[in-house]
Order: sequence, then structure tokens, then C-alpha cells
Amino acid sequence: MNQIFYTMKSKRIFGHAVGILSISFMVIGCAPRTGEDEIITEIDDPSTEITLDWDKTYQEIDGFGTFAGRAKPLYESENRDSIIEYLWGPSGLQLNMIRAEILYEYPFDENSGEVTVPGNAEINAGPGGIYHSLGEIRKQQIAQGWILKNVEEKYQVPIKLASAWSPPLYMRLDSTQGHSKVKLPEIPGFSNLEDAQRSIKILEPYIKGEKLIANGVNPEKRPDFARYLAGFVNAYKEMGIEFDAISPSNEPDNVVSEWVNAFWMPGDLGRFISDDLRPALDKEGLQDVKIIGPENAGWATNDLFLNNMDRSNIDIYAGHGYKEIMMHIGERLVRVEEATENTEDFESWYNALNEALSRETHGDLNTDPIPWSFSTGDKKVWLTEASDDSQQATGKGGDASMSAGLKLATQMHKFLTLEGNSINAYVYWLGMLDNDNNEALIWDINGSLKFPKTYDVMGHFSRDIEPGYIRFGAKVNKHPEDLLPSAYRDPDTGKMTVVIVNRGSDAYRTTLNPGFDTDELKGYQTTDNSTVHWKEEVVVTKEESGKWTVLIPAKSVITLVGERN
Repeated sequence: MNQIFYTMKSKRIFGHAVGILSISFMVIGCAPRTGEDEIITEIDDPSTEITLDWDKTYQEIDGFGTFAGRAKPLYESENRDSIIEYLWGPSGLQLNMIRAEILYEYPFDENSGEVTVPGNAEINAGPGGIYHSLGEIRKQQIAQGWILKNVEEKYQVPIKLASAWSPPLYMRLDSTQGHSKVKLPEIPGFSNLEDAQRSIKILEPYIKGEKLIANGVNPEKRPDFARYLAGFVNAYKEMGIEFDAISPSNEPDNVVSEWVNAFWMPGDLGRFISDDLRPALDKEGLQDVKIIGPENAGWATNDLFLNNMDRSNIDIYAGHGYKEIMMHIGERLVRVEEATENTEDFESWYNALNEALSRETHGDLNTDPIPWSFSTGDKKVWLTEASDDSQQATGKGGDASMSAGLKLATQMHKFLTLEGNSINAYVYWLGMLDNDNNEALIWDINGSLKFPKTYDVMGHFSRDIEPGYIRFGAKVNKHPEDLLPSAYRDPDTGKMTVVIVNRGSDAYRTTLNPGFDTDELKGYQTTDNSTVHWKEEVVVTKEESGKWTVLIPAKSVITLVGERN
């Protein structure tokens, strides 16, 4: 019997009502809190000390990036050259990673394994002329090709990865639809215990795997899908764009979304990677192309998948950074069908669910990730997608303020310092959209570029934490709920970068104790009042003791750079 990890996912939560069935425990897009203006003060407390430990080292940093998919708005923008400069260029975020989509509509010759992607002539023609007469599928292919080609030629971005949302439709269990959304029978809901019990009973055939829960890859077509993925890599290789890593499964747990995606059970995904995908890549001479996965929407759902699949041929563990709930009651939810047989157990499960919902904070970003239950060993861990579209659920558009910036800063800090499986790389969802939407780092609104604070916050990490840096010890002795420090250094030199997030409403004049001598420490800060990118200097003063006094503004992110003598 298939045992499936169940969760409820909805765009809004009203009271304790929960939305439709999903495979990852997430709650998306609740309305942000509002409150009275806070009084900001400065706390001058030299006893508040951030201490660095040069010799206590953690993971190596591979880098930071964003997505080249959802490509049409960027390709069609009159600002497109400026936008890719702001993202990957030296005057912008200096991202060193780019993520693409393995689109499912490329022409594919099953006999030869050849995939046909738009050539240079189409890509270079630009968004005028014949482009406007093309279908949406071809436009998307051309747009993504242009971004990949130009980012490669202008900035030589070293790490390129690509994820598949779906195989070609004819390779799916149900070839008539591209998404995996399940149309479940009507249920009473979960607003009270009695209705919840009735709802679970109705859903029991799906829970037990007696009915098709979602639309995925046809097992008979899995070898062909593997060859399609290898063909995609080869097609771009011929154009001078070499992918370093690919994922066969963008959010394999997603059974609620309208967009095209494919559902996988953990065991099936592991077998596909080991039995089909790795051999297909090797046969095409692509032994150096790494496989990443499983790329679940929820971080703890990754843990569940990786613990229930053959992960031996996954080279880089990867997941997404969206909010999830209820993972702390693990086994009870994995075997949720037991709740239909034991009223007492179901009642405790239901009460725990409501308690978790009542504790939920607002927004999509997971700012409190749960460490995985196994050792990742010497394998890297990448967070390959995250964004926050909670404002869209309110109808208010995007949030350009430091409130959204601090949410992103908190997530990046928490994942970079996560106990046991801290990430080596962080990839934001979208680089640009043509509206005010926190799914993207840059907003192109009627030809005018707008930079929300999330853009500036991303730069605090991406610009001065260089690829190859090693994270080293950093801790604060007071106000840990406000002050989040992390430190990174070049393993071969004395160069270092320290990022400090202040989530609180108070500014802190505090002490930084590096534990070693450094002659110079410079930095920049971002606050709600900042009007330039990474040019507002941090107030730092060296004391006779060798320690530094640092003024950390309220609700800010600061980056300090220096060098050990």
C-alpha cells in the first residue's frame, strides 16, 4: 500500500479551515499583519557582542542565483540588457548561478534522442518582427534561449542548472493534461472535528493509493523521458551553453497547482534517477553533468522523500524554501489513514493541526527550516527556489519595503546556518517580472524599473560572499531574536565577509570581536530609508583592544568586509 505524506495547502486560511490536499505541508499567502507604527530607539550596549571563530568552519559556498524561466517578460522588455546586468553583472547582484526550465514542448526524435532548441538565428532576431507571429510555446523557448546565451556571453556565469516540470505530454499517465492537480470529491471540510473525520473518510481511497492521486510520468515512458533530458543538455551544449546540473522533478510533491508539473512518489523518483537518467546521461558522454533533487516545495518534505528513495545517484541534494507546517508530527501524518480507524488518535492529530495553523506567521518564505534527519555526508545542498507572493493574496501588489527584505534576509540566514544540512547555494525564484510581485527581484512596470528591498538584501549575500568561501563561526551573546550574524572567509587568504541581520525595532551599538587582528573593516547597510544599492556606509570604529564598535540600524541588513592580518 502506498503511504503518502499528506498536507493541506491553500492560498488563504480562514479560521482553521484548510485548503485542498497537497503532498507537502505548506500554507501559502496569508495576509500580512498590520499594526501601529513602532518607536525606534538606539541601544548602546557594549556588552552585546558578536564573536567570530575563525577556526570553527562549516560548509563551502557555491554561490547565489535566480531563474531564467518565466522568460518572456524579460526578453520582451526594452530594459532587458540592463536587467541582466542588474542580476548577473558586476554593478548588480553579481549572481554566479542561473537556473533554467527544461521545457516539455521541444521537438524530440525518439530514435536519435535529439532535442531541438531555438538556434542562434531565432534567438538573435529579437522580440520584433516574426517573433510576434509565433505561438506562446515557441516564444518561451526563444526567450529563455536568449537569456541563457546573453548571460553566458556577457558574464560567463559558472554554474548553470535546469529543472524539468514535466515530460512531453505524451509521456504522462494522462496525456490530456499537463498538471498534476487532483480533482477530489467534495468534502465537508476541516472546520470542526466531525467534518474533518468525514472528510478524511471520503479521501481514504486516495490516501491508501487505491485511486490515482496525481498525474505523473508513465512508467513505460521513463527511459524516453531520461533521453529527452539528456537531449536537452546536448542541444544547449552545441550552442556553447553547458549545464552543470539538472533536476528531473520540479516539486514532485505538488498536486494542487494549475501549472504544468509531474507528480512522483519518492521510490519511483529514486529508481528513475538510478535506472534511467544517470545511464542516459552517461551514454551521451555527459558524465560530468550532476543530478540534483528531489526539489520538493517544502524543505522537510525533501527529508521525507530522501529517506524513502534511492538517493545514491543524486549528486546534489536540492529543495525549495516555501513554508510548511506540521512536520513535527511526522509519522502520524505519514500514516494518516490510521486516524480514520482510531478516533482518539485522529482527535489529537486534528488538534495538533489547528494548533500549528494558529501559530503560522504570514507569508510564503520558510523562515524556520527543519534540519533533515540524516547526514548529507560530502554531498552539497542547494536551495533552488524561493520567493514570497503573500502580498498578491491580499490584492495589494508587491511589498517593496524592508519588511519583505527582512523576511528574505531571515530565510537566507536560517538556511545558510541550518544545523546539519546548511545550504551551499541559494537560488531565488524569478529575476524579473513586468508587475509589482515579490516572486521577482526586479519589477519592470511600464518600462520603469523598480527595485524592492529584497533585491538589495540579496546583494548583501551575493556580492561579497564569493564562491569558494567557507562559513565560519559567528554568534551573538544577547538579543538573538533580533540579531542574526553569519561569517564567511576565503580558505586561502585572510579575506572575510560578515552579514548581520537586525530584525528588531531597535538600533544596536554593539561590539564585534573578531578574535584576531584586522586593520580595516568596511561595510554597507540597507534600511527602509536607503535610496542607493550597497553604498550607505556602516558606522564602525576600531577600539584599542582590537574589537570593533558597530552601529546596526533597526530593521536592517549590514555587510562587513575585511581581511585578517
